[in-house]
Amino acid sequence: MPKILIVEDDRATVALLKKYLEFRNYSVGIAYDAYKALEMLSEDESYDLVLMDILLPGMNGINAAKAIKENDYPVTVIIISAFSDEEFVSEAVAAGADDFLIKPIKLDLLETRINLARKANSFSKYRRKFIDALKSKNDLSRQTIDSLMADNADLSHEIMMKLYVVADYETRKNNKDSTKIGWIAGRLAEMLNLAPDVCATIQFAAPLKDIGFIGVNDGILSKPSKLTSEETEIMRKHVEIGRDILGGSSSGILKMAASIAYAHHERYDGSGYPLGLKGDEIPLEGQIGGIADTLDAMVTWRPYKEKKNVDDAFIEIVELKSKNIFKSEIVEALLTMKSEIKVKYER
Repeated sequence: MPKILIVEDDRATVALLKKYLEFRNYSVGIAYDAYKALEMLSEDESYDLVLMDILLPGMNGINAAKAIKENDYPVTVIIISAFSDEEFVSEAVAAGADDFLIKPIKLDLLETRINLARKANSFSKYRRKFIDALKSKNDLSRQTIDSLMADNADLSHEIMMKLYVVADYETRKNNKDSTKIGWIAGRLAEMLNLAPDVCATIQFAAPLKDIGFIGVNDGILSKPSKLTSEETEIMRKHVEIGRDILGGSSSGILKMAASIAYAHHERYDGSGYPLGLKGDEIPLEGQIGGIADTLDAMVTWRPYKEKKNVDDAFIEIVELKSKNIFKSEIVEALLTMKSEIKVKYER
């Protein structure tokens, strides 16, 4: 569950934010001044986001944001202020704030900003873990670590991007677009009313589902005719290879990616592989990744088949639902996205 720290001395604002965020299933902590906020962050690194007013007793929000960044606390900081002056915004950004909201706070806008912050926050947490690993395994000075991290500030993000490149390198041979599959999976998770952080994680993770093709012979992947039974068995190994590549990580995104890689060819009636799981034995993220992959396969060209238009693909998806290949609720949610998907694939 996402965890948010409200740093605000106005009790009415605190009460409003707390009530709204808890209604949205966020876990909420409260600090009425910056000193208490820093103390809470030093004692509990599970916070994901800080909502902080600029005008606080003692230390103001801008100096507190600077202290948060200097201490490498793995949180996203959103500054809240009644002032929209460009100087305030620039000062907040320079101090390390990640975003800026103007009072009175519009709750729908707050939710949007939180969702965006949650997507980026995972990389901040990975960066902190990387620093901690350096400290524990190497006798490096703080100055050396600071210098190293300054040179590699975007390392976690770049590693994820490189994994996408690896996945795309293999799937390009079959004309797949992993970013579209990730988008479908993430939007579908939203349509199923999953928590915002789960939706974001699925969207980041789904593009890696076929990374296991790196261990499959190119001749099989690009074969223009039907595979033999032996070739089919070799091709199916990609789900295990993908799980092994992505598994064993402390990263929530990579854990999710490993699960999707292993389960996205399972089918609701038990006819899928590798385990022949049936119904909700299949992890939900695997079901979401599986239907996103199937739809993408239908509407894009493959060496062994021509592509369908989106309308025909949806007709086939509905037929597969009637045969219990996909869960009805997931297909119904996908149907609500039809116009969006047509724009995505037919423009």
